[in-house]
Amino acid sequence: MRWAIPIALLLCGGCVSHPVYVATQLELPPVPELPTLASEDETACLSDEAFKTLVRREARLKGHIYVLRTIIEEHNRGTGREQE
Repeated sequence: MRWAIPIALLLCGGCVSHPVYVATQLELPPVPELPTLASEDETACLSDEAFKTLVRREARLKGHIYVLRTIIEEHNRGTGREQE
């Protein structure tokens, strides 16, 4: 008799449905408006190495934004709902 409850629980546990995961569409965040440098005077105080670092940083940020945007668009394509 002491095995009746665990056996009943095991038998009932097999009837539980498995969760169904539904992929939802992800929103593309708006691209922020980045400040621009008005003239060379604003970067004149930077050394050549600092300016090159700034340019590389900007390129990496833009590349990262492109990768994230591509991931979101591919995810949304997989959900069957295209985002404009």
